[in-house]
Amino acid sequence: MGIFIPRDFSNRVLDFLNGKTNLPFTQKDEIIASFYIFGKDHKVNGELEITNVKDIARKTMEQIARQVRIYANNPLSMHQESLRENFNKRSMQILI
Repeated sequence: MGIFIPRDFSNRVLDFLNGKTNLPFTQKDEIIASFYIFGKDHKVNGELEITNVKDIARKTMEQIARQVRIYANNPLSMHQESLRENFNKRSMQILI
């Protein structure tokens, strides 16, 4: 997996977690992207593997789109403190 983010993105996240700034982390003209490398030895062989990779990518994008819609359409979830708390909880889950 790879991610394209602004150079100071980690500082922006830390500032958000410390309550020094609010969302969004990015400026209007900045690009953030992630990509995945699928397959054994970083390659995909055959139609079955291609189909599986496409399915995983589609499901990932659907899940992300669903989460964005939920946050965008629910004013309570857009509360900055609530987002900070959820972000911290998720970080702790990853650390454990």
